[in-house]
Amino acid sequence: MKFSSIFSLFLAGLAAASPLGQPQSSEDIAVREADIEFDNALVARADDKITPEYTKVHAAKSTIANGKYYAFTIKWPLSDSTAIDSETPAELQELQQKLGFKHIGVILGKVKDVETGKGKNKHAEKDFTGQLFHLIKKTDGSAELDSPKNYKLSGQTAGLFKNGQLTFLKEISAKTYTDAKKTAENYFATPDHQKYSVDDNNCDSFVKVFSAELK
Repeated sequence: MKFSSIFSLFLAGLAAASPLGQPQSSEDIAVREADIEFDNALVARADDKITPEYTKVHAAKSTIANGKYYAFTIKWPLSDSTAIDSETPAELQELQQKLGFKHIGVILGKVKDVETGKGKNKHAEKDFTGQLFHLIKKTDGSAELDSPKNYKLSGQTAGLFKNGQLTFLKEISAKTYTDAKKTAENYFATPDHQKYSVDDNNCDSFVKVFSAELK
């Protein structure tokens, strides 16, 4: 047998043995995707203490880690009926047509993801301690930073966050988180940012500038 024929048979054997040489069926691909989805899912034990805030941010960013700080945008859909600020119905309609949503802000916070206890009493504690930063219009027409509100999905501010949709923005440093209120206030120190405008000084205007300052 010629050397070329032997070499051809050798290559054919490798192709048959290698999974990369075999076409993958749609079922194989579906199983693999399901495995990946399962890996990213939040799996809880009966004794685990997982807050709704953690669950919400984990759904937006599955790789969040203990002790890390993260930034998310929170966007209220057009269908949301929450009273957020003093925009007139006409302003709301114009803004919503321009942006495609009702309102937007930024949530910054720190993740807690630890295990406590021993043996059968061992359980996970998962939480996200965050604050909302957003621009609101006051009744006098001025634009103002709404005092940072704790991001809580229960209690007094639960209604504000009920329909807000989170999108991961970036990981930030502890210093950025500590200085966030001052960073946000700097936006309103500019004279052009002190009066509300549907065109160029609205909630989305603030989010774009504020987000760019987060490191």
